[in-house]
Amino acid sequence: MALVTLQSPYETYRGRDSIVGGGVAYPVGLRMFRRTFVQPANPETTFQEEVRSDFSAASKQFSTLTPALQIPWTTLGNGHVRNDPNGDAYSLSAKEIYVAVNCLRQQDAQAITDTAPAGVFIDGPTDYTAPTIAVGGATISFDLTHGAFAIGGIWAVKFSKILAGNALQPTENDFAYATTDFANSFVVVAASPQTIVLNTADLKIPLAAGDRIGVQVQGLSDEYNPNNKTSEVNVVVQAT
Repeated sequence: MALVTLQSPYETYRGRDSIVGGGVAYPVGLRMFRRTFVQPANPETTFQEEVRSDFSAASKQFSTLTPALQIPWTTLGNGHVRNDPNGDAYSLSAKEIYVAVNCLRQQDAQAITDTAPAGVFIDGPTDYTAPTIAVGGATISFDLTHGAFAIGGIWAVKFSKILAGNALQPTENDFAYATTDFANSFVVVAASPQTIVLNTADLKIPLAAGDRIGVQVQGLSDEYNPNNKTSEVNVVVQAT
C-alpha cells in the first residue's frame, strides 16, 4: 500500500508582509491580499545617503538617553497621531519622534538635542498666492499666505521632480529638499504673504521656463516639532 502526500493548495504565510513564491502577502482589515514582489529601487542618491546618515546618527544617540530623558519624548509622541494602512490610529513612540525631530535638525545644520521640544504645532500655508516660479536670474521665488499662528515657525520647502507630459500630480516619494544644501530649504516664517526665495545655483533640479513641478511646504515649530500631514500644502507650479 502506497502513502501519497498531497501538496496543500494554500500557501502558508508567516508574519506581516511575508514573501512566498515571489509574492507578497499583506493584511488589509480582515482580508489578505497578495501581489508580485518587486525589488525596491535603491538609487543611492546624495539626498538618500544624507537622510540615512542623519537617521542613523539620531537612532544611535537615542540609545544613550536615560529613562528620565525619554519621558518628555514619549509625551510629545503621544500628541502625534497617525493612521496605519487599515485606518487605525496610533501615536509615535519616543524613539520615532526623537528621530523625526533630530533628522530635521541635522538637515537644517543644527546639532542633535536630547531635550524634547514643546508640543507646539505650526499650521502649514493656507494658499499659494502666486503659483508660478520665476526663473532666469540668480534666485527663484514664489509667494504663499498663512495664518498668524505660523509666524515664528519654520517652512521646510521641497520640490518634486519635473513633471513630464500629462502628469497632473507628483507622488509623495517624488518630493525632496529643493536645494542641494538642505539647510537652504528651511525658511523662517515671516509675515503673510511671504515670498520664498531660493538661490538658483543651489537648486537640486535646474528649472527652465515651462517646466512643471510639485512644491511641498511643511510647517515646523521653531524647535523642529513636525506637525502631522495637515501642515503640508502641495501645489503644482509652472516655471516662467
